[in-house]
Amino acid sequence: MSKRALLISAALTLAFLLWLWHSIPMPQWQQAWQRVAPAWWAIMVLGMLLSYSLRAWRIRGEFADIPQMNLSLALRIVLAHTALVNVLPMRSGELGFPWLMRRFLNVPWLDASASLLWLRMQDACVLAVLAIWAWPGLPPSWRLGLTLLLGFSAWWGVRWVRAHGAGKLADTNGLQRLTQALARRGQSQWQAWLITLTNWVLKLSLQAWLLALLVEQAWAIGWAGALGAELSALLPVQGLAGLGSYEAGSAAALRWHGIDWAVGIQAALTLHLVVLSCSVGFGLLAWWLPRPRHNVD
Repeated sequence: MSKRALLISAALTLAFLLWLWHSIPMPQWQQAWQRVAPAWWAIMVLGMLLSYSLRAWRIRGEFADIPQMNLSLALRIVLAHTALVNVLPMRSGELGFPWLMRRFLNVPWLDASASLLWLRMQDACVLAVLAIWAWPGLPPSWRLGLTLLLGFSAWWGVRWVRAHGAGKLADTNGLQRLTQALARRGQSQWQAWLITLTNWVLKLSLQAWLLALLVEQAWAIGWAGALGAELSALLPVQGLAGLGSYEAGSAAALRWHGIDWAVGIQAALTLHLVVLSCSVGFGLLAWWLPRPRHNVD
């Protein structure tokens, strides 16, 4: 990451925190937290762990051709990678995935990067479909048509990559080498798509439920806020740990349903802190999981 990008990210984070300090008094924060019973916080944490486990299951299937890959190791990689992504600015933590795959399984950087790209493409497609069906006021015919168009585009894209990545391409061309790696690694069956859909429905449902409690609205409104928060990850400029952009995406979606901007920001920040705490906590826990004997330093 360049120094300029880091400075922009830090400036956005500082501006957001200063706005919070002047706009939302402390008693208002305390009232929001008291709306959620302690038992529900525990359910949220366990649900996030289940979401991480589903993602580990998907990665295990993606690298099923490696005998040493197992669910425990896949979960360790997912927990560590997720913590890096959520903490480091501008999603620079994504670079942790190929590093972890190289360290623990000796997977080439290009293959691991191609797999990460493929998995993120799956995530983007599923999120786009969920956004289409959650968008207010969109006619059912449009929802169905856009979903079919997106599904066809994903299917055609996979076929194109496999067809063009199978040939002998020049090693000097980085894009062609990445296409070859995608053809090798992007072989996920329908189970991977089902796991991806299940994971996102679970994760967004948990976040929607928490937002709905915090803003005292229906679960469907919370779903819109959770979806807006996750889609904010697509923004090219973000604050440290996603602070600012995450809350803005969620509050903008909630504002569409009549929720005051400050209330939406407050609820989204509370949710974001829970997500960050889970990712960092489980990320630290990952280093206490059994270490594979075949790691590569």
